[in-house]
Amino acid sequence: MNDKQVLYTAPTKVYISDKNKAGEPLVDKNGKAYKKVAIKLNEFPDVWLSCLCYPPKANYSPRRELEMIDGEKYWLVVEQNGDFFNFKLASSIDELRYKVESLEKKVDFLYKEIKKKENVIGEDVLEEVSLDEF
Repeated sequence: MNDKQVLYTAPTKVYISDKNKAGEPLVDKNGKAYKKVAIKLNEFPDVWLSCLCYPPKANYSPRRELEMIDGEKYWLVVEQNGDFFNFKLASSIDELRYKVESLEKKVDFLYKEIKKKENVIGEDVLEEVSLDEF
């Protein structure tokens, strides 16, 4: 997997911590504290996917990733970065983009299937239509 992938799935395990394996607080190279959310998914059974969550800025809500629950379904954006798999909860735009791309693939498949049967149902039944015309 080289690019972003949008999934609607339920994590089998959710691990949230503000400490590293030695029990010390998690801080970045600038000394800023954060929490790490790690999840397991059936789609990626051999890896943990992670997300780093910094405290919210003034007037911002906390990251929704910090409220994830085992077995509950979420829209996720998954991205591989070298050996690491990162995730974030999908935005409404990410969800819509995924749904539109999925519908375009289905329409394209149906269009091709109808074109195959054009000789059976008559050539004038289906005209070339581009989705860009809408």
